[in-house]
Amino acid sequence: MARSSSGLGRLVLIQEIMGSTPIRAALIYTSAFAKRAPLKSMKIKIIIFLILISLLGSGCILKQSDDYKNDYKKIIFKADSRDVAIEVEVAKTPEEISRGLMWREYLDEYSGMLFIFQGEAPRNFWMKNTLINLDIIFISKDKKIISIAENVIPCSDYTTECPLYKSEAPAQYVVEVNGGFCKEHNIEKGDEVELEI
Repeated sequence: MARSSSGLGRLVLIQEIMGSTPIRAALIYTSAFAKRAPLKSMKIKIIIFLILISLLGSGCILKQSDDYKNDYKKIIFKADSRDVAIEVEVAKTPEEISRGLMWREYLDEYSGMLFIFQGEAPRNFWMKNTLINLDIIFISKDKKIISIAENVIPCSDYTTECPLYKSEAPAQYVVEVNGGFCKEHNIEKGDEVELEI
């Protein structure tokens, strides 16, 4: 009988912890178990307490990161043969622009990243910490492709500086897509681009 009531108490405690914040869960845990714990087993209780806090805390951090997802927009390349539409993440802030597609292991075929700058200027991109080949498309303020750096490879040699890929003329927008995408879809210099911004 004591065993089953103890089990019921733990079940109620687990339900309370799962529906609470990490701090409240920690307080519930300590108030329920700390008074009954013998002194020599307090180390174990403290370790369990820390694990509980880290697990619940990481869940909250993941939830918060979902609230700050990148903005997605549509881009249409007006290629000679047909229009090619892709969905892009938008990088506008200095932090987003600096991070770009670093550490991405995969990019869907019809997706990419759009970098939006304040005005036209010569643009330099590199492939540091990038894991996949990319086409880098430089676009003017008039929304025409001015140059394409095709199928550029990741920079994995950390002993030297990564090469820069430069626009042939001042650009206001840059789009990164999978390496080989432009060749496969006949996207070329001079093509017009519709940006949903």
